[in-house]
Amino acid sequence: MKIFIKIIMLFTIIVTLMTSAASGHGADMDTEKNIEIQVKGYFDDGSPMDNADLEVYAVMDDSEELYIEDSLDNDGIYTFQPEENYDKYRIKIDDGWGHRVEKTIDVTAQQSPDSTSDNDSSATIDNAISGLGYLMGLTGIALFISGRKMKNKYENKK
Repeated sequence: MKIFIKIIMLFTIIVTLMTSAASGHGADMDTEKNIEIQVKGYFDDGSPMDNADLEVYAVMDDSEELYIEDSLDNDGIYTFQPEENYDKYRIKIDDGWGHRVEKTIDVTAQQSPDSTSDNDSSATIDNAISGLGYLMGLTGIALFISGRKMKNKYENKK
């Protein structure tokens, strides 16, 4: 009986180590500040958000004005010239399939831009919780089978 539990546990560990994490992908973007602003939209796996919708809003004080409405190219890139009157731009990318990403950039600041994305570090936590649930489920099945066999063995002795 103990050998059976050891085999089940060994099998569980081997299967867990051999499987990769199954997860969807989110979206993210990079921006570069030069004379032009280059926007690059991409998914978690690095593939470009080709032909995704792009909106650029020029921000002044508390008001926004739609500055550009276009789409990314086949490489997920769009480049535009900032106007001198505006210091901040809010950039939104939407691939039309539920992946959206938004950043606000300050063309005068030397810091990295503020970012909101649909793929935060919660994906790592979700994967860890899923993995623990998977292991607990397999352990529960192994203990159920083991308990059943012990029960049958005990009943047969009577």
